[in-house]
Amino acid sequence: MRNPLVIDGRNCYDLDKMENLGITYESIGRRTIVGDKLYGPSHKC
Repeated sequence: MRNPLVIDGRNCYDLDKMENLGITYESIGRRTIVGDKLYGPSHKC
């Protein structure tokens, strides 16, 4: 995938691991990890 994104509704994954993998990771009630991949012009950080 060009811009890997995980939306985790059950908080199954470890935040540190997702950050180290460079994946954009959204979870419920925790901070959002923004991956280090390139985004298209419509992405807003």
